[in-house]
Amino acid sequence: MNSTDHTMLKKTLSLLLLALALLGLSRVAGANVIVEADSIRAAVIATLEHYAEDHGEKVEATVPAVADIQVPCDKVSELRVIEPAEPSFKNRMKLTVEMLDSEGEVARRIFVSAKLKILKSVAVAAGDIDKDVVLTAGVYEFREMDVAFSYGYFTDKSELKDCRMRRRVKAGTILTNRYVEPIPLVARGDLVIIRSIAGSVVVTASGTAREDGSLHESIRVYNPTTRKTLVCEVIDETTVALDGRGGYRE
Repeated sequence: MNSTDHTMLKKTLSLLLLALALLGLSRVAGANVIVEADSIRAAVIATLEHYAEDHGEKVEATVPAVADIQVPCDKVSELRVIEPAEPSFKNRMKLTVEMLDSEGEVARRIFVSAKLKILKSVAVAAGDIDKDVVLTAGVYEFREMDVAFSYGYFTDKSELKDCRMRRRVKAGTILTNRYVEPIPLVARGDLVIIRSIAGSVVVTASGTAREDGSLHESIRVYNPTTRKTLVCEVIDETTVALDGRGGYRE
């Protein structure tokens, strides 16, 4: 072999090795193939992000722990990541990865864990917000946040209409049911009319609310005539119904 042929052979082998590296594969002894961790990681991330997009979601996936995998075949023609059976995204998900040989048969199957950031545009505190502050424009704003560990968040401003803060939060906090409550129709200490129906007779009495209450919420009301505290349902700003009966407008 002359020097020109030797140079061409080295160049061909170099190109072949480069192609194998780009595919994430390299031959090892015993007619096996190594599938590199980066190839597996990229396949899982791409599958999760595309799958989420198909279901109207947005995620950022990472695969923190995956190793090079030895596959008992002479060629891996495809890495196939099995999509989740249900479009339910969690902060951690486990996916099946299949490695197909040159005939399209599964030569190796592994399970890979991924960590997800689940991104949504949700209401967050625009600044520090004190307890009892009414949620009006400027008090909160919508930002794209990771909600993987959040529950009861708000994705539309209509959900925060007639609401106030249940407790104080710092700027940037995702607003959830834990921090937000409807503005009560009846406040603690308000004088109210207690109404009850006994057959065809409507009975009314005065009372004092012992706690805040929103529409149709049950609250404790003190009746000074009987000196008893009753559980009543809030009907409007001035009326409560005993035992959930009476007081409804017809």
